[in-house]
Amino acid sequence: MHLFTFIECEKDPTRPWRRLVIEISSIIFWVLVVLTGICFIPLLSWLLIRNRKLDREEDKDSRKKLLVIYGVFVCVCISQILVMGLFFCPGRTNLFWGYYYTKSFFFDVAKENVPKMLPSSLTYDSYECHIPAHEFHNFVFLIVYWYLVASIFHQLFKMAVTIHDLSRRSVNFWKPFGNPSHATEMETSVDAWVGAKDRNASRDTKPLTRIRLGSRQHSHIFIVINSLAQRLTHSKFQINTQVASLYVSRSTMRSTIGLLALLLLPSCYAIASYENVIACVMRERLALWDHGPPVSVPVSFRWKDSFVEDTMFGIPDCGLESIGMTCRLKYTDVSYAVPLNKTVDVVLDSWSLSDENTTEESTVKADLFQCMKYNRAEEPEVPDGSWSDRLTAGNVYMGKCQSEDEWLKRATAECGKAPTNHTLGARCGTNDTYLEIVFVCDRIENATLFEVDEKFIEHKKTYQHESQIAILERFAEIAEKLSVAKMHNDTEMMKTYTVQLDKAFETARQAIKNSHDLSDMFTVGYDADDWALRHGYSSREYSLSKAKRLIRGISQQRSGDLFLMAAHQLVNDSDAIDGVYSGQFVQILTRFHLYDVDTLFEQLEKVMYWTPEPYPELKGRIVDYYVDYIKNHTLGISREHLGFLNESGAHAQLLDMYADIFNPGLIDRKYLQKPNGSVWIYVFVAVVFFMVTPLFAIRWSKDSNRVADVKIKFEKFRMGGEDEKLVKDANIDNPNLEV
Repeated sequence: MHLFTFIECEKDPTRPWRRLVIEISSIIFWVLVVLTGICFIPLLSWLLIRNRKLDREEDKDSRKKLLVIYGVFVCVCISQILVMGLFFCPGRTNLFWGYYYTKSFFFDVAKENVPKMLPSSLTYDSYECHIPAHEFHNFVFLIVYWYLVASIFHQLFKMAVTIHDLSRRSVNFWKPFGNPSHATEMETSVDAWVGAKDRNASRDTKPLTRIRLGSRQHSHIFIVINSLAQRLTHSKFQINTQVASLYVSRSTMRSTIGLLALLLLPSCYAIASYENVIACVMRERLALWDHGPPVSVPVSFRWKDSFVEDTMFGIPDCGLESIGMTCRLKYTDVSYAVPLNKTVDVVLDSWSLSDENTTEESTVKADLFQCMKYNRAEEPEVPDGSWSDRLTAGNVYMGKCQSEDEWLKRATAECGKAPTNHTLGARCGTNDTYLEIVFVCDRIENATLFEVDEKFIEHKKTYQHESQIAILERFAEIAEKLSVAKMHNDTEMMKTYTVQLDKAFETARQAIKNSHDLSDMFTVGYDADDWALRHGYSSREYSLSKAKRLIRGISQQRSGDLFLMAAHQLVNDSDAIDGVYSGQFVQILTRFHLYDVDTLFEQLEKVMYWTPEPYPELKGRIVDYYVDYIKNHTLGISREHLGFLNESGAHAQLLDMYADIFNPGLIDRKYLQKPNGSVWIYVFVAVVFFMVTPLFAIRWSKDSNRVADVKIKFEKFRMGGEDEKLVKDANIDNPNLEV
C-alpha cells in the first residue's frame, strides 16, 4: 500500500456542502500561496537589487542579478513543495510526496503485484469510507506539485546557461518547455553583455537599437517597464536593468498564466454534486423466508462523493412519503422530498439481486429525489405561569407529516387541555401537512413528574463528602501499611493489605453510586425514547429529561475519576498502587479534559448516543444543568468554590485544587466550608458601630444642657410623738445631677 491510500471512514459523514466548501477553500488557498511565491517574491527580490551594483563590470553585474532572480525562484518553489508536503506527511518534510501521491492516485499494487485502480469509496457495516487521493482538491495539488518540479528544472537550466555562457545555438536547440521567446531573451542578454563597453559611451540611444525583442507586444511591455523604472530611480535606465526587468515581467506573466491554465484543465474531471439527494430503485430480491417467491423492495442510495447504497428497512416503496422518511434519517435539516425527474446509474450489491447464486454487482438506473430544507416553527411568546414544548416527527423513525388538526390533538394530549397558542413548521411541500408544532400550555408541566430542589437534598451533601473522605483516609492508611510490608518483603501482610485496598475501592464505588442514585430516585419522568417509539413523534421536554439522565451517568463516572485522583495524590505515588491503579490514573489524566463544558455534547453523542440536533435551543439549559449537577458532586469542594466549572479548561484548574487539598497523608477541608467573607464584613461593621457610637454620645452630652430626673425623699419629722411637717431628706440620689 502506497502513501495516501489510507481510508477514512465515518459513521455520520460530513455534509456534502461542507466537504465542497473545504475543497474550494483549500484550492483557493494553495493557488494564492503558489501564485504569491512564484510571481511576487522573485519580483520583490528584483526590486531590491535593481539599483545595486553587484559587480564593477556591466556584463558580470547583469549576469549576477539574473542568477539571484533564478535562485530566488528555485528556493521559493522548493519551499512550497516542502510546505505542502507537511500537510500530506505530518511530522516530517518530504520533497518526493508528489511522486508517491501520483502512484497512489492512479493505481495500487495488490498482493499479487498487479496494479489496479483504487475505488473512490467503500461501504462497510454502515460506515462510509472514501479514498482521499480521489478527491478533487488533491488532484489539483498533484498538478501543482509537478508544475513546481518543472519550474525548478526550468530555472536550473537557465542558471546553467547563464553561468556557463552557452552559445546561441545551444540555446536555440533546447528551447526549454516550449518557450519560443526564450532564445530571443538569451540572445538579447548575450548582445547586452557583448556591448557593455559600447553602452558606456552612449547609454541613451544604442541600447535600444541593439536589443532585439521577440515581438511587438513584448516591446510595449518593455517600454512601460522602462518608463516606470526611470521614474523610480530618477536616472538614466541602464541596459542591464532593461534586460533583467524584461525577464522578470515575462517570467511573472508566464508563470501566472501557465499555472492558471493548468488549474483550469482538471475542472472537466469534476464530478457532479448531488447534495441532499436520494436515489431509489425498486428491485426484486429473494424473500427472507425459505422457499418464498421474490419480493419487490426499494433500494435507496445517498450521496457522499458518489451514490452509496444505504437502504432503510421498513420503507415500502420509492414514493414521496417513503423517500421523505429516508431523507430525514440520512441527512440533517431536511423535511420532505421532491422528484428531480432524472435518473442515475447506481451499482447494486449482490444481496439486492433475485438470483442467490449471483455474486457480481449489477448497474441499474435509479430515480433521483431532492431533500428539501427543514424550516422550523417559530417560537411563540410564553407568558408567566405557562410553558411551551416542541413536538416533531422529523427525527423519529417512520415519522410522518401530519395536518394541523392532527398536531393540535397531540398538543392537547400533551398539555391536558387545548393549547393557548401554537405555531406549525417544516411544511411538507404544497400540502397542508407539517412535521412539527410548537404550543403554549398554561397547565402544570408533566414531562418531569417530580424533581427535588436544592433545599431538599442540602443536608445530604455532608454525607456525600464525609463518607468518601472517610474512605480516602482509610485507603491512605492501608496504602501506607502495604508500602511498609513491601519494604520488609512480608508476603502474607502484602496479600492482606491488597485485599483491604480492593475492598476500600469497592466501598468507594458504592458510596459514589449511592450519592448519584439519590438524584435519580428523586427525579421521576417519562422515558423519551419509549415515548417517541409509541407515539411517532418526539418532544423537546422529554428529550431534555433524557439528557439530564445521561448527564447523571457521565457525572457518576466523573466522580469515580475524582476519587481515584484524590487517592493517588493522597498516597503520593506510593508503591501500594503501582501496577494496580497507576494505569487507571494515567487514563484519567488523558480524559479528564472531556468533563469540561466544551466537550459535553461531544460526550453525549459519542458515549451516550444522544444529540441535541433536533432541539438546538436546549443547549443552554443542558449546560446549566450539567454545571449545577457536578457542583453538587465534586469530592472535597463545596459548590460555592466551583463557580469556574462553566469555563473552558475548568478541570485543569480543578486538578490544581486537588493538589492543594489532598496531600500525602493529609486532607485539607478548607474548601468544604462556605466562603465567610460576608460574615467578616458584618462583624467589622458591628465592631466599628459599637466603638464609634459611644464616642459620639459623649461628645454630644458635653455640648448640650444636662437634664435629669431627680428623686427627692421626704420623711416625717417626729418629735414628742406627734407628726410634724415633711422635711427634705439630705440623702438624695444623684446630688450632682450627673447624666
